[in-house]
Amino acid sequence: MDIPSEAVDESPSLPSETAIAEEVVATPSEPLVEEVAVAPTDEGATPVVVGDEQVPAETAAVDPMAESAIPETDESAPPAVVPAEIETGDESAIAPALQLADIPDLELSAGATGEFSLADYVVAGAVDELNWSVAGAVALDVSIDAEGRVVVRVPADFSGREVLLFRAENGAGQAVVDVVRVHIPASEPAVATDSESQAEALEPTASAPELPELELVEWPEITLVAGHSDSSLVLAQLVASGDVDAVVWSLRGGVFIAAHIDAQGRLHLDGAQAQQGREIFYLEAQLGTVRQQVRLVVGVEAPQFVLADLPAMRVEDQDATMDLKPYISGDFAPATIAWTAEAPIALGVQIDEGVLRIEGATAGVYEIRLIATAPNGRQREAILRIEVIVVEASANEPVVDSAEPTATPSAEPFEPSAVTESPPVVVEPVEIGELPPVDLRPPGLKLSGHLLAAGAVELRLESDEPLEGMPVFIAAGQVLAVEARDGYYAAVLQPVAGVLQVIAAASDSAGNAAETQFAFSVGRGRTALSPDGRLRIQGRVGAVLLYGDSEGYSVELAQGSTAELVFSGVEPGQGLFRRGAGGWEELPAEIVAGELCAVIDASGVFRVAKGTAASVAVMPVAYPNPFNAEVVLRYLVAVEGPVRVVVYDALGAQIRELVHQVQGVGLRTAIWDGRDQRGLTAASGVYLLAIEMGGERRTRKVMLIR
Repeated sequence: MDIPSEAVDESPSLPSETAIAEEVVATPSEPLVEEVAVAPTDEGATPVVVGDEQVPAETAAVDPMAESAIPETDESAPPAVVPAEIETGDESAIAPALQLADIPDLELSAGATGEFSLADYVVAGAVDELNWSVAGAVALDVSIDAEGRVVVRVPADFSGREVLLFRAENGAGQAVVDVVRVHIPASEPAVATDSESQAEALEPTASAPELPELELVEWPEITLVAGHSDSSLVLAQLVASGDVDAVVWSLRGGVFIAAHIDAQGRLHLDGAQAQQGREIFYLEAQLGTVRQQVRLVVGVEAPQFVLADLPAMRVEDQDATMDLKPYISGDFAPATIAWTAEAPIALGVQIDEGVLRIEGATAGVYEIRLIATAPNGRQREAILRIEVIVVEASANEPVVDSAEPTATPSAEPFEPSAVTESPPVVVEPVEIGELPPVDLRPPGLKLSGHLLAAGAVELRLESDEPLEGMPVFIAAGQVLAVEARDGYYAAVLQPVAGVLQVIAAASDSAGNAAETQFAFSVGRGRTALSPDGRLRIQGRVGAVLLYGDSEGYSVELAQGSTAELVFSGVEPGQGLFRRGAGGWEELPAEIVAGELCAVIDASGVFRVAKGTAASVAVMPVAYPNPFNAEVVLRYLVAVEGPVRVVVYDALGAQIRELVHQVQGVGLRTAIWDGRDQRGLTAASGVYLLAIEMGGERRTRKVMLIR
């Protein structure tokens, strides 16, 4: 068992920042965790106790998964106190509630079947209460019966290695994982007997078939405009070596982007429902029995859509036209824009294929409100000023006859007739009452969510004008009951988990209809993922509501929760911001392995922008510290393998084992609720959280305050 080298006073004061130190013990083997300092050894090292003997610290081999592993000590520190109940393993030792012994690896031949019983490897725990499952099988056929009997069947044409993860879970929710490696060597030709060897000497011997070579290359991030499609990637471009024509492709991943691979091996991305952010896809190539996988990131950008200012329009005839398409710019083709107009009754207005036509207008100055709607529903508005001038023939102007002139008699002296002046025409003004405007604009709707205390979600719909009747809410395939509140309409969705799409539709008193929708994530327990896959919330958060919009990500935590936000795809020089009463304010954050991490204890709207988040080296981080209810330990697994996280008290006694399983590469978290292995509340004081993986050990000091 691992015992930390530092002894701490039983009634310590609050530790300073420098006191929260880490401790590393490395085996002579090559370390598997990057950027880890190995403690040097020297001849005068303080001896440590191993069994009944004292040996120098530098000669004591450390096994991170063994109960007898002991970290090296410092000369200035007093010898570690080893409690008898831990060292001797007598009946007073506290046995874990569930523990498995190491299951040996299997070596089978092609076409063979292997069997073993998982119950034989249960060290602690009720065998009859365990539920077994297995993961990792690709070519192998693995089954587990009700008694924990495992049958592994190997295809006749398969050779290589597969790693199987067997998971046991008891009725209390405790689970452990054991890893078994199955080796299937390539079949060798049979050895001929003496009588057969001479007959076969002249015939060539068939060698074992070689696995086809297949190597893929990484592909840069693809940028997709929301509402558009992309088919620029031909999957043959990903193959660095191998028979391109013989590769069979498969695809998984994505949330709102619809993706498929056509018969020619071209990847099609349909962004009709895409949301701004990033989505992750995995492309798997199979060549014979060889499989390779490549990760593809698709960044979704909001489409640019601009409606320029319209010049004033002067109409001198009864009919006039204006082509509106030249005033549209951005990612949408002008022909795809839908137009509507709100015009006074005195004007006859029509818009056909982006061309505005004025018909039968009376003289005057008018304003028309034009609304351009893109395929994704975004709208832009502009005001068009129109001046109508009606040109009529004057009554005093002579009328020109187009007929041939008649012969005139001989000229006679011209005597002008008396000119009489006609009285001026007086035009009496006619008062025309102001006509009410015609409402052609649909209501503006905004849909949001709110987490209730019981874990349900209250959906809220706000409108910029009064609605006619109740709006309609559709979620999880059902129509929800709606009630009117002060300033909004509400519908309650009973406790759910995962990603959900909600649609709300309504109409105003003029009959103009509109609808809106948004996707959100509801998580319980320890993690929740945003619908676009970019933001992950981890920690024991109770319940969380998460969704994104054009401003950022709205995160709503249950009362009293503390969580960690983890944004993926973050570059150095960025930071995390929260919207406050005075605008956006930057929060303390760290960038680790391309992910931005920050601890929050309150709900809000968050976004990543240019900022000052620190890029830090990989190390375990514990928060909050000091803590009262629970502490979250964040650490990075650099190489897939066994990981063990243990809690020790100040005297080196093991209090609780939090993690003992194989974990994949990436940031991980472990949570300690301040209880020991038996579920009893631990006393106030200083504790060590130890992480053991890859032959190394790191620790963090935390203080529990009751």
